Amino acid sequence: MRRAKLALVWAVLLLALAGVVSACGGGTSTGSQATTSGASGEGGKAPGLAAAEAKLQKLYKGTFGQPPSTSPTPPKNQSIWIISCGQAVTGCSVPAAAEKEAVESLGWKATVWDTKQDPNEMLAGIRQAITAKADGITGFAIDCPTIEAALQEAKAAGIPYVAAESFDCSDLKKGAPSLFTSVVAYNGIPYVDWIKSYGAAQATWNIVKTGGEAKTIEFFENDTAALRAIAAGFDEEMETCGRCEIADTVTFTFAALGPELQEKTQQAMLEHPDANTIQVGYDALLTSGITAGLRASGHLGQMQIMGAEGAPPNLEMIREENGQDAGVGTPPAWEGYAAIDALVRILAGKKPTMKTGLGLQVFDREHNLPASGPYVPIGQNGKPIDFAKDYQEAWRKGEGG
Repeated sequence: MRRAKLALVWAVLLLALAGVVSACGGGTSTGSQATTSGASGEGGKAPGLAAAEAKLQKLYKGTFGQPPSTSPTPPKNQSIWIISCGQAVTGCSVPAAAEKEAVESLGWKATVWDTKQDPNEMLAGIRQAITAKADGITGFAIDCPTIEAALQEAKAAGIPYVAAESFDCSDLKKGAPSLFTSVVAYNGIPYVDWIKSYGAAQATWNIVKTGGEAKTIEFFENDTAALRAIAAGFDEEMETCGRCEIADTVTFTFAALGPELQEKTQQAMLEHPDANTIQVGYDALLTSGITAGLRASGHLGQMQIMGAEGAPPNLEMIREENGQDAGVGTPPAWEGYAAIDALVRILAGKKPTMKTGLGLQVFDREHNLPASGPYVPIGQNGKPIDFAKDYQEAWRKGEGG
């Protein structure tokens, strides 16, 4: 009988001790699971955090080089048509303006065609350029399948088409023809490889700024291959983080920008009030509904907001700490100049260079953010790169490079 009582006492004590241990190990269930499964990172950090921190330091330094210093002599009196993906969107209007500036600096004639994000207008713009007997055509963020028929007509007419931030037909379908004369490259890296690294850079910043515990709402515009590739790069990098998750993917098309995108944002935050980061493919998504939706939902202050290329309105939001915190800088204006440089070389009977100097670079309030004005890339020497001046000087010299 006495032994039975002692056994009962020990049982009660053991239960009590178990309760104390459980209470001392408080916190979230995720933390408890991570401890029991051994899912702790280097130096006690969240899994994947140390590696992300090392990557982010390299991304702050960036991968920009210098634009080409030599150029073949540009031919005289050329007419260039610039097919803008939509002048109402800064990610389209900025490179179009840079291309126009570059063309006119050469003494050439520039015609900008505003497609208003309408595929029919994209086709119409190229066909108008053919009718006008253009010497060259450029397009930004317009994938080949969208304009395939018109590209075939331009090719038959012998008019070169240079693309930037666009996928050729052969990139997207095995056995399909290559209809772009050239695609802007990124310091030797083909566009199709570089664009995924862009999304990965966004994820790296999110991982670090949340201490390896990012809970992300991904805003996925699925109507271009570039945006699909950015999202894929982001998703793959997020998988390296043991305690991060994509809480929701909000899928939409360009037509949703504005009130509809704001409504989608508010709904996502209602369903996931503990989300702490977002992902977007380009800056205009923030200024066209997402930031307003976060503000209206009352969750703006809790979010770490990584944007994209560094459009002027978005840089102001970062400076004012009002709707965005960071971005991945690749100046669309530089991409525009690189597209015109490719045309200069093609029209002079040369091959476009892969060594454009273009790269990417993470910026936030503490790193690479200019005090005012647009984003300016910082080179490996720590100094700003005046790409427009460099290109124009190379064209003026015309050394045959």
